Amino acid sequence: MIKLNKPAKLTNRNKVKCVARRISSESRRGTEKPKIIVTTLNEMHRSTGLTNLCKIEEKEHVREYVNFLVNRVDNEELDPGTATNRISALNSILAYAERNDLRVSAKEYGLSREQTDAINKANDRTQAAEYLSWLQDKGKDDPRYMNLYHSRVLQAAFGLRARESYAIKIASKDTTGGKLILGRPDCTKNSRPREVEITKESQGQALASAKAWGISQGQRSLIPEGYTLKQWMDFANNTLRRFNRETGYGLNNHGERHHYAHERYKELWQEKGHDVKCPAEMGMEREDWLEHMKLETGLGQKDLLALEKQVRLAVSEDLGHSRVSITKTYLG
Repeated sequence: MIKLNKPAKLTNRNKVKCVARRISSESRRGTEKPKIIVTTLNEMHRSTGLTNLCKIEEKEHVREYVNFLVNRVDNEELDPGTATNRISALNSILAYAERNDLRVSAKEYGLSREQTDAINKANDRTQAAEYLSWLQDKGKDDPRYMNLYHSRVLQAAFGLRARESYAIKIASKDTTGGKLILGRPDCTKNSRPREVEITKESQGQALASAKAWGISQGQRSLIPEGYTLKQWMDFANNTLRRFNRETGYGLNNHGERHHYAHERYKELWQEKGHDVKCPAEMGMEREDWLEHMKLETGLGQKDLLALEKQVRLAVSEDLGHSRVSITKTYLG
C-alpha cells in the first residue's frame, strides 16, 4: 500500500470533500472541479468498495469504475460527455494518489462525446464462458449463484439489461410462443414493453431452463427470497467483481447485451442475404466500414445504408430502445 502524507480516506462525506479540495488544488482545475471530483470519488467508493486512495494498487479498481461509467452510458443514465469528464477527474485522482501508471483514456473504453468510437464492448466469449462455469461450480453449494447463472445466460440470449435479467417474472413466461414478452413487471426501462423474437434453439433452451430453475426454487423471478432488487444487484455486482479480481478479467454486465446486439445484427443481415458484421465487432470506423461493405456485399452506398437502417432499428427495438441513433454505442 502506498503511503500518502495527505488526505486519502473516503469513509465519510466530509473526508471525501477534504480529499477533493486537495486534489483540485494540486491539479489547479478551478472552482467547479471539486464537485466533479467529489462525485467521482463517491462513485468509485460505491462501484469498487475503495475506502482509501492509498489502496489503489491494482488496475482492477480503475477498470471496475470505468466499466461502471460505461454501463451507465449504455443505459442512457449518463451522457457520454459527462462520462468523459468523470474520466478526466479519475486521472486527476490517480495523479494525486501517485498512480499515474494507471491513467486511462475515455476512448480506450469506447467512451467519447459522440459515442461512436469503433470499440468492441462485448464481453470476451471465452471469459464469459468461464464465468458461467464458475457460477455453476459455486451453485453446487449455494443456489444463489445458479440464479446469477441463469440471469447471465438470459442477458446474452435476449439482450436483457442486468436488472431485467434479475427481476424477470420467469415463472410466468411462455416458453412455446416463439417470443419473450417483457413489460413493467420485469423492470424494463421506463416500464416500456417489448417483445424479443426467439430465432435460435439456444434462446428457447435458455428461457426454459431459467423458468424450470425458478419454479424449482419457488421463485417468481430470478431474485432469491429475502432480497430486494437493490440488494440482489449489489450481490450480483460484488460477485462479478470478485471473479474479475480472481482472474484478472474485465467482464461487465452490459457486455452481454453488446454481444447480443452484434449477433442479432449479423442474423438480420443474413436474412437479407448478406454476411455483415457491425463496425464495432470489426473494429472499424464507420467510413472505412462502409467502403469495405460495399465491396463485400456488392451493394451501392444508398442501398447499403437503407438496409442497415432497417437492421439497426430492429436491433434497437430488441434492446428496448426506439431510436436508431442509440445503436451507435452497441454497433459502432
